[in-house]
Amino acid sequence: MKKHIFKYLILIISFIFCFCLSFSQSLNIYQLDGKIYSFDIEKIQKITFEKEIMKLSLKDGNLYQFGINLINKYEYSSKFLKIEDLFDEMSVNDVNLFPNPFSDELNLRMNLLKESEINILIFDSNGFLIKKIKFEKLPIGIGQNKLDLNDLSVGSYLIRLISDGKEISKRIIKIN
Repeated sequence: MKKHIFKYLILIISFIFCFCLSFSQSLNIYQLDGKIYSFDIEKIQKITFEKEIMKLSLKDGNLYQFGINLINKYEYSSKFLKIEDLFDEMSVNDVNLFPNPFSDELNLRMNLLKESEINILIFDSNGFLIKKIKFEKLPIGIGQNKLDLNDLSVGSYLIRLISDGKEISKRIIKIN
């Protein structure tokens, strides 16, 4: 039964790619253990199945693997973006993380269009959340903050910045 659901999921995702960019679209996967994974449809490269494993490949090179028998449900969500949302989406291009690769500290520079709270989530290469950082009431304009990441092991990580429901993800690499 679940295999048929995932075949339909692939058809739905193919259909979704045909929509114009004025829609914000995501694929949400809910696992039986309560974990929820959300993927921006535009960032999905492909979905494949090998035996009881669903592999979801993203355009940035990340690969997520899900045991079919561990997935409770999935859903596709879409919302029409207002003009203001389109401008907000454009502002995420103003996020810089440097130096990358880094050793202990990573600088975060961003241009904020309004006073904002920024939540930062850092995921390991297996997709597990390993660190949360929160900045409250950052001022309007270009600002820079240092992220102390000396507690991370050497390796590759995904850093997700969240503000006012908008997200941007970038790959970072920690070296000695």
